[in-house]
Amino acid sequence: MLSEFDEMGEGAIIYHIFAPVGCLFLLLLVIRTLRREKKKKKKAARKPAAESTMHEEPRTIEARSDTNMFCHNCGAKLSEGAAFCTACGTKTQTSVPGVCAACGAKLPEGAEFCISCGKAVNRTTPEPSFSVFSTPPQDNTGLVGFSDRINAPEVIEYISKSNKSARGCAFVLIPLPFIIYTIVSFVSDEVQTADALIFGGGISLVFLFFYLLTKYITSPNRSWDGVVIDKKRSEKTKRVRDDFGHDDLIHYTEYVIKFRTDKGKKERCVESNTRGYIDPDYYPYLNIGDRVRYYPQLPYKYEKYDKSRDSEIPCMFCKTFNDIHNYMCASCGKLLFK
Repeated sequence: MLSEFDEMGEGAIIYHIFAPVGCLFLLLLVIRTLRREKKKKKKAARKPAAESTMHEEPRTIEARSDTNMFCHNCGAKLSEGAAFCTACGTKTQTSVPGVCAACGAKLPEGAEFCISCGKAVNRTTPEPSFSVFSTPPQDNTGLVGFSDRINAPEVIEYISKSNKSARGCAFVLIPLPFIIYTIVSFVSDEVQTADALIFGGGISLVFLFFYLLTKYITSPNRSWDGVVIDKKRSEKTKRVRDDFGHDDLIHYTEYVIKFRTDKGKKERCVESNTRGYIDPDYYPYLNIGDRVRYYPQLPYKYEKYDKSRDSEIPCMFCKTFNDIHNYMCASCGKLLFK
């Protein structure tokens, strides 16, 4: 049975306003949960063939001659037909062709290293030894050129998650003022419904404008390549008003870097630190003449073309500077652009 608004209490009015929003939120939550479960099932179905091979392929131990009776890992003498070294526990070579002795994965023809665990196929082939955060030894030529890590799956996933978070916040914040003003107009006689719709809708439109502006600024289509043509540092002063209404002078340093893109356009990067509280990110790192690439979708925006003369490299995600020989960021564990 229908009833007039005058006959409904404030709680009932609020319930009828928020009930559709709550149902929509629950529906989105269910859809997201189902998508996660679907992704988990897909990942489980894509398990490497190594696990099945370990259980399915029979293994036989080759008979060793007198010249090959020592462990290839520690050098200890092996007994006849031993499958493991008694000194270090290393698995000995098997005689099954095309199968990794360490993990049992199938090997491509002519492979020197296992594609599943990275172990050397032949005992005479040295295994790579470097930590998670370090690259294999390389000369400076490997540090010249723009990195292709922007296309790495980890980076694509990071950008996708950031975009989803931004959309989620916009989904909540944009309609919120409109809903609040509408509720106030129902529960208070001092606010007319028309005024509430105008003010609430206006604020929601402002939030929508800022969301669309942020989305445009961080669009990958705004990426460019260019050269640093000028750097300038200047001491400045600005007048601000404190909480008590008194004017106060604040001294700060402004850092300006100017670029010229390959298309001939001029771009600027402006940073400032107030009383030395915040250090600039780009001014100490970029020099005049450096060729750079601009990534608007990443927290750290600029990548150098030639990093061979640098001793440190910035993380494009957490802005932490790492040793130039690192492969991953020591702070956040993400890939370094090199």
